Amino acid sequence: MKKNNLKKLKKGLAMCLASAMITSFALPAQTEAATWKKNNTGWWWQEDNGSYPVNKWVGVKGRLYHFDGTGYMNYGWYWDGSSWYYLGSKEDGSMKTGWQYVNGQWYFMNNDGRMATGWVAVKGKWYYMSGSGAMLYGWQKIGNNWFYLGGANDGSMKTGWQFINGEWYYMNGDGAMLSNQWVGNYWVDGSGAWTKTMEAPRWVKSGSRWWYRHGDGGCQTNGWEFINGRWYYFDNAGWMVTGWKQVNGSWYYMDASGAMLANQWVGNYYVGGSGAMLTNQWVGKYYVGSNGAWVKDKQPEHTHEWIPQTSSINHPEESHQELVKEAWSEEVHHDAEYKKVIDKEAWTETIDHPEESHQELVREAWTETVNHPAEYKKVVDKEAWTETIDHPEESHQELVKEAWTETIDHPEESHQELVKEAWTETVNHPEKGHYETTVDGYWEYIYHEAEGDKKAYTERNFVDGYTKETDANGLDVEIPVFENVAKNICNQCGEDITGNEYNHDDNHLLNGGTGGWHTEYRMLQTGTETKHYDAVWVVDKEAYTETINHDAEYKTVVDKEAWTETVNHPAEYKKVVDKEAWTETIDHPEESHQELVREAWTETVNHPAEYKKVVDKEAWTETIDHPEESHQELVREAWTETVNHPAEYKKVVDKEAWTEKVTTYKCSCGATK
Repeated sequence: MKKNNLKKLKKGLAMCLASAMITSFALPAQTEAATWKKNNTGWWWQEDNGSYPVNKWVGVKGRLYHFDGTGYMNYGWYWDGSSWYYLGSKEDGSMKTGWQYVNGQWYFMNNDGRMATGWVAVKGKWYYMSGSGAMLYGWQKIGNNWFYLGGANDGSMKTGWQFINGEWYYMNGDGAMLSNQWVGNYWVDGSGAWTKTMEAPRWVKSGSRWWYRHGDGGCQTNGWEFINGRWYYFDNAGWMVTGWKQVNGSWYYMDASGAMLANQWVGNYYVGGSGAMLTNQWVGKYYVGSNGAWVKDKQPEHTHEWIPQTSSINHPEESHQELVKEAWSEEVHHDAEYKKVIDKEAWTETIDHPEESHQELVREAWTETVNHPAEYKKVVDKEAWTETIDHPEESHQELVKEAWTETIDHPEESHQELVKEAWTETVNHPEKGHYETTVDGYWEYIYHEAEGDKKAYTERNFVDGYTKETDANGLDVEIPVFENVAKNICNQCGEDITGNEYNHDDNHLLNGGTGGWHTEYRMLQTGTETKHYDAVWVVDKEAYTETINHDAEYKTVVDKEAWTETVNHPAEYKKVVDKEAWTETIDHPEESHQELVREAWTETVNHPAEYKKVVDKEAWTETIDHPEESHQELVREAWTETVNHPAEYKKVVDKEAWTEKVTTYKCSCGATK
């Protein structure tokens, strides 16, 4: 009995194991690896779980792609609401970085894929990207400056000298083109181009005499010129003057180098701040007469010029001490002092508790009878085959055009007869031209008044000459006339005080400043002059002689008059296809029959009871904070201390501190009062 039960148990276990094995092989779901998918609309990325990204960036095999709201891959230009990205072609779509050539334009995409605009530095070179992102090249005005950005396939900002379209230009270290200034010994004009006729200003010696050559080859005559921080005077031939020179009624002294002296003695003569020799006035303790020479026997008559000098005397406050509290002694009792000794530091203990559960019966064990049908195999008597049959075209004839009669007009038949032999004719053409006038360039001087800390100064600009077409009478041009005009300049503030010297000087002295002024000569426009420029005949086309060859002339001789011919054409037919030729393919199925492999049978299957797990208490983690363990140790026994307190005083102010202003007067001779 027991053996039979044991056999049944073993058989039931075996069947359970077999069932479990069958179940274990059937359970895993079939998954597909993540991959690209494509249809007529475009590409998308399918994850291994069948989902696909929407409205997001996704990295695939080291490249970034963006997918739209429907999940399709974006390509070409993409705007994310704040920046542009370039995502390649329809078959690519990956986010691009670095230089990209798109529709004939260069663009630069940053490392994060964003399209660059404005100035961009790439491998030590600067490029300028427009608002659309396209790289600019050639001449470009950016802000207030011109830049040269190379060719269409270059675009890099140029510096230094650049030869462009037959002209030399100089680009500063920041790429900005320089204009209307000297670059070393080279002059660049208003367009920035090097003016070959301009040279750096320099001193030129001829024999024993010197003159100062301007950039255009001209020089100063009968006037002053400020050169490298010094004033020089040139005569009517342009030669530098040395020694004494009278200019506009005043005498000036130029040393051996030609530089004007100022604020110093020259022998028995004194030249002031403007360089002009002083007359009829005291220079310190010395008097110069009407001819400017020092008058040795003249002594100054001193009258005190009292200059107020104010000083401040600070007086401290006056006060005394008043007793607030008498000195006293106090007994202070101090408790014993203890320190905490830690026996064990505080710690935190984490305890993981397992879930608590039990088994509940879901279904009692049962026995199932399964009927299996008979099994058959297919035996092929004749394999399937394909038969191809070619059918000829079926057609008939249809009338396209009825028979008809055509009338043809033939033109006349003729030939050419010579009327006049070929000949040659000579034609004389007069000279063609126009009158034009060339106007010389000239220097223009702009006087700038003193402003803030900036002193007054004169700016010199060269107005370029020009050529224009005129009539035979030429051209009259109004040209401004500039002259050196003496201006008295304040030594302290640099203001032009011409005509108001003494009032302005007194204001500085009354405010504690220094006085005095000097004379500077400024190039100012004093009027205009009309200058006539003659017209010059310019030949546009030289007079020339033209030889014209004339062909021979012919007349038409009719050999046969035009005639009309009637031609009869037969009817035309076309072939109409009723049914195109075709090939018919007929698939014949295989011919087969069934053969018995196994008779039908009945199988009894015992199923074990089924249980489900019922969780009584979920697993949980408990964190327990343990306090530190410590005890108290005596550091110092309790004690009593006698503390003596000094008397306390308060300060009583009898008189506040004050400042007294004292004014004294002092003369330049040293006397005081």
